[in-house]
Amino acid sequence: MLEYRNVHRPVRAEYSYSGEITLRNYLDFTDLVGVVNVGYEVDLDGAIVQSGKIQLPESVPPHSAVTVPLAFEIPSSARAWLRLTYTQATNRGAVPAGHLLGFEEFLLTGSRTVTAENLLATAKHRGRTLSVQETPLTFTVTGADFEYVFNRLAGTFDSLVVRGEQMLNAPLTLNIWRAPTDNDMYIRQEWTRAHFDEAYTRCYRSAAVNVDSGAEITATLGVIAPTVQRILTVEARLTIADTGALALEFVAHKDPEFPVLPRFGVRLQLPETMNQVDYYGRGPGENYVDKHHASYHSRFTTTVGAMHEDYIKPQENGSRFDCDFVTLKDGSTRSVTAIGNGFSFSASPYTAEELTRAQHNFELQESGSAVLCLDYALNGIGSNSCGLELLPAYRFDETDFVFNLTLLFT
Repeated sequence: MLEYRNVHRPVRAEYSYSGEITLRNYLDFTDLVGVVNVGYEVDLDGAIVQSGKIQLPESVPPHSAVTVPLAFEIPSSARAWLRLTYTQATNRGAVPAGHLLGFEEFLLTGSRTVTAENLLATAKHRGRTLSVQETPLTFTVTGADFEYVFNRLAGTFDSLVVRGEQMLNAPLTLNIWRAPTDNDMYIRQEWTRAHFDEAYTRCYRSAAVNVDSGAEITATLGVIAPTVQRILTVEARLTIADTGALALEFVAHKDPEFPVLPRFGVRLQLPETMNQVDYYGRGPGENYVDKHHASYHSRFTTTVGAMHEDYIKPQENGSRFDCDFVTLKDGSTRSVTAIGNGFSFSASPYTAEELTRAQHNFELQESGSAVLCLDYALNGIGSNSCGLELLPAYRFDETDFVFNLTLLFT
């Protein structure tokens, strides 16, 4: 509902970054004054540091614009957004005073939050040498309080043990499949014909060495599926600091013969007790590259269960777009944090395979894990079940791309 309201909000703004804002009245017959209140907030790294109400002149007629001063201090650091809110000024019919009519936001400063920068600073290598043990099947990297096992056949981490506790219920894997949505009803036929739903990772070459930044595993990976040629070739560089931080870099090339990918990212199946979610990105509800008019940038807390959207027909759901970091934690001190630049993530009790299998929501069976998907990109949601094909701007049709992500474990 908010998505619809925001598309049709009665006011549109332009911010000049010089202390003035231009407001345009999109109502056909009604003056803004006395009908719509315009408020503002300055969001700094997820906290509201300034707020107020914009004073309108005596009249703003229909389809006219007015420029008014907007005096506030622009933060010099961190990531700051100016958010404007449009609310009903008085009771009018079924619409009560204070009802949110829409909002919009403008980036003031920063490309990354201070929180993310501080987390990355704590993750840096301290100069201690890590143990790297090699067998024909595995690389085992051991630090003071962690041990990570990389599978040289599958190209995945089979085990991530931190302070004696296993952080994974299943191997950490590359991920290209999502449970098709109603709007994927046509592209789904191409995806299944390409066997995207059966894709897995194979490792063709791997090496592990000690480097100045810790230990580094390099590998050439293929994302493959039965009866078709290789879907993706991925050059992976996995750097492990003595703090336990795991920096992932995937340089990917997709065979252009294949259709657009549903997604590209990594999937972690964490212990189900790690169900508390803290993130900075778009929220509070689910949002995607082409479905985010009801969302804004800030810091949000939720739970894995609450992130699941209970559609009658199970399908892809619950993603959060354009994120800076996300942390999943349990009730004690155990946590996993992912830090990147504009990534998407979802956390769910269900795997994509289960969401694909079930025909009705009552058939769903929880996986026993907190399923965390960290994505470079997802194909847009679109409207192709009853409308046009997905617009090119929202298709994930890149053939060459690089995905960087840092994982921290406590």
